[in-house]
Amino acid sequence: MIPWQKRPMEIQTLLNPAFCGELLLECIRVYNIRNGGMPFNLSFLILPIILHGDTRKTIPHVLKYLHIWIQNHSEILIDFPQRMRNMIPITLESLSFLLQTNSLRCDSSGALYFNEKTKLKKVKHENSEVQDCVNKCNKLGKLLAKGGSTANIFTMWGIQP
Repeated sequence: MIPWQKRPMEIQTLLNPAFCGELLLECIRVYNIRNGGMPFNLSFLILPIILHGDTRKTIPHVLKYLHIWIQNHSEILIDFPQRMRNMIPITLESLSFLLQTNSLRCDSSGALYFNEKTKLKKVKHENSEVQDCVNKCNKLGKLLAKGGSTANIFTMWGIQP
């Protein structure tokens, strides 16, 4: 990981742990409501899906099943494994931030849980793209919760678990 001070200003601004943590936390929170603890590995799918504009735009408003969304938009799979690998350090840094601030907890099996003691403010972001990211995290959390096993979800995205 590149030291914070040596990162380009754009990276510091767009991929900072607080912002990326907010996205992860929203997705994990919704997943927890629907399906209990989110497997740690699934958290690595969130940022490459949400922060990639072309993929984020295809997340449906009315959600049914993850595999149908992916089948209907197979173009989102192009280079997805590489995007995910590129985002691993950012995801780890953001998860670490959430764990350090007690916004997130991890059980002995590695499942991630939104800390219900965390007071979330329903912030309406002035930037519509940022607000879209947060809204789509909510929808993605629902899709992942209904997506089946972690191995199946990773297979749908072309990732070897």
